[in-house]
Amino acid sequence: AMGKGDFTALISLMAEDGSVWLIGSTPMSGLHQGKEKIEALFAQVSQFFCNGIHFNIKHILAEGDAVIAEWEDWAIVANGKRYENNGVNVFVFNPEGKIQSFREYIDPEKVMKVM
Repeated sequence: AMGKGDFTALISLMAEDGSVWLIGSTPMSGLHQGKEKIEALFAQVSQFFCNGIHFNIKHILAEGDAVIAEWEDWAIVANGKRYENNGVNVFVFNPEGKIQSFREYIDPEKVMKVM
């Protein structure tokens, strides 16, 4: 879904009171708490990455209620520039299997370079 710029699948996996935290000082960075703020964040993300994001997953580790994924990605963003980055996502799941916490660690300068 994210490869096509559709973030609704990810939003549907989030807990109602879940949170997303993005590293850095980009317009999308910071803590986004609750489904409404997460939906607003991913609306902004989907506009920027309107052509989708392509991922190459390097590693996935899981222990207890946490999953950590290391990846590299690329995209052609809304303004036509090519974006490339690599990073790590940390997902923590609640007892119902929904994502309670999603943290993303990337190089925010690479995001700013293509904005």
